[in-house]
Amino acid sequence: QDLSNKTEFHRNLIAKMLDNFSNSRNVNFLFLPHSIEKGLGNDIELSKDIVKRMKNFDKCYILDKDLTSKELKALIQAVHFVVGERTHSLIGSTSVATPFAGLTNTSDKRTHEILGDMCHTENQLINMDIINVDDLTKSVIDIYDKKEIIKTKLLQTKQELSENITKAAEIIKDKINEIY
Repeated sequence: QDLSNKTEFHRNLIAKMLDNFSNSRNVNFLFLPHSIEKGLGNDIELSKDIVKRMKNFDKCYILDKDLTSKELKALIQAVHFVVGERTHSLIGSTSVATPFAGLTNTSDKRTHEILGDMCHTENQLINMDIINVDDLTKSVIDIYDKKEIIKTKLLQTKQELSENITKAAEIIKDKINEIY
């Protein structure tokens, strides 16, 4: 398919999945933009377009402010669950132990390696190479329904990553001391 057909399909898929998710679990949505630069990658405009396609648009709020990473991370920590496509939002979710469903594809090695392998969240990643709205909705809801178990695992992962960072910092400090 050409890019415009893929874009239409994808936006309709996400809108319908969010409607289904909202109907099934009575949830509201806060769209958090990662990229707000003008042009094709503007998450605010993308969010507006998806919400416009939704039946449950009244359950949606689009954050249209340019927030710092710290502010965005605080919002991610405050919500109960994240559905994200941007790797950085999913890394942010992991770092504050907020359960998430990551929408990706099999060729996105970076997301699978960082989040799946390093952060032990492979079972929270949904490959959307060939998927229909019912399968996508079911996958997101299955992950959502395990959010308490996932939160516990993410807290363990957060601790493990923190320990790894501390060990790496000690190794670097020792190497610097050897040099000087």
